[in-house]
Order: sequence, then C-alpha cells, then structure tokens
Amino acid sequence: MKKLQLLSFAFLFIMGAVAQQIPNGNFESWAYNSSTFSYEPVGWKTANFGQYGDTAVRRYKPAHGGNLACGFQTSFVLNTFALPGILGNTFAIAAKPQQMMGYIKGNLALDDTAIIVVEFSKDTNAIGDGLYYLTQSQNNYIKFVVPIDFYGMGNPDSCTITIFSMGTALDDTLTNFAIDDLSFEYPVDVNTIVSSASKKLNLFPNPANNFISIASSVDYHSVVVYNQMGQPVATYSNIETIAIEEWNKGLYFLQIKDINHQVIETASFLKQ
Repeated sequence: MKKLQLLSFAFLFIMGAVAQQIPNGNFESWAYNSSTFSYEPVGWKTANFGQYGDTAVRRYKPAHGGNLACGFQTSFVLNTFALPGILGNTFAIAAKPQQMMGYIKGNLALDDTAIIVVEFSKDTNAIGDGLYYLTQSQNNYIKFVVPIDFYGMGNPDSCTITIFSMGTALDDTLTNFAIDDLSFEYPVDVNTIVSSASKKLNLFPNPANNFISIASSVDYHSVVVYNQMGQPVATYSNIETIAIEEWNKGLYFLQIKDINHQVIETASFLKQ
C-alpha cells in the first residue's frame, strides 16, 4: 500500500509539473503602482510611466472571459513622442508546452503589428520560442495560437512572454488592442510530436552569430528588422542574406513585405 501511495504521489507531481500555466494569464488580478500612477497586471511588468495620460497598458473591458482583459494603447507623451504598450512576464517553469493560446481584439493603425513572443530558457540559454503577430484590426475577440519550437535539450527553467506593438509610421496613436485568457497547451503524452504551423518565411541559422538567411515560399519586395522593443533597426530591398556580426546580442523580428508595404510574414531570430 505504501508503494502504491508513493506511485500515486509521483504521478500527481508529474502531472502538476506538466500542467504549469501562465501566472495571471487571464489578467483578473491588478495592483496600483504608485510610481507609474497606474494599475498594472500582477506579475507583469509594463513600460507605463508618469501621470500625463501616458498609461500605455491598462485594465480593459469587455473581457473575453471573466471581468478584465489587458489593454494596449499607443499614445503621445507631452506631444513629443509615442509610447507603445509593452508588457512582459518572466516566471519559473519546468515543462515544455506544445503551444500557447489566447484571445486578441482591437484596432491597429497604419502599418502597426501586434506581437506576442514566448521564450524558454535553461540556465540563461535560450532553448525554445514561439511568435504570433496580428496585422489587421479585429472588432471581436479571435483565438490565436503560438506554436512553440524547442531547439535545446532538457526542460526549461524559465519562460518570458512579451507583448507589444511595432510599426515604422509616425502616427500610431490609433493602435488600441486587448489580450485575454493566455494559456499553455501540453502534449497528450510523451510520444506526441510537436509540429509548427505552416510558415511562408524561415530564417536560418537560428540562433545565429554572423548572418541570417531568408527562405520564403512567396515573393517579397522589402525586409524590415526590429529589435525586442519593436523599434526598426534595418530595412532592405530584395535581400536574402543579412550580416549581423556587429549587431547586439538578443532577439530580433524580421518582416517581409510586398510591393505595397503590406506585411506577408513575420519571424524571429536570436543573435548570439
């Protein structure tokens, strides 16, 4: 009987680890931050600051589920520069999700893109990531799925989720979107093969040190690279290889666009 109890406990422990979820992923818990004069989701960090209508991340209604969602508003601060909504959360995790899901709605101005990045690390080394982007406004909540690719051995010890908007146009003040009900989905069993959604754009090698090559199944006219804060760092025309040897280490996002400057596909790469 004692052995059976130990086996039952071990099974519950394993299932509990596999079922690890995103802390405050439904954005129901908020706390007032006196240094930013704003309410912020518990466990998440924002770029909010000041008291002049520059609260870029805020409580949002209606929610997809529950009472509150997380809203992102891009606005001007003292009529000098635009402050985009940026939200991040780093937490401990000891399992490999197959994908992250959630719900998104709202307006995207001009060429703005809403970006959701999921990164997994082990001993500070990146071992997996996933990327979702939205380029068209949505009046109602739609479900999104972020397939997660693991390229490192072993289970992660931390996960970082970053949500923000980015664009090259100056007048981005109409961008206003909301995120709700983030959750991880795990394989049914250890034999489940984790597969990514079909992509039009692939970057290799990834991670990379000296260069990134672009492989696209569709024709494109231009390439724009952004840093992790959503700021454009380079723009190219009709290019297939980009030299990155002199770039700072970190995560970058690459968009390919058609001749009308419409986004075709977005992918991420890690500069080591």
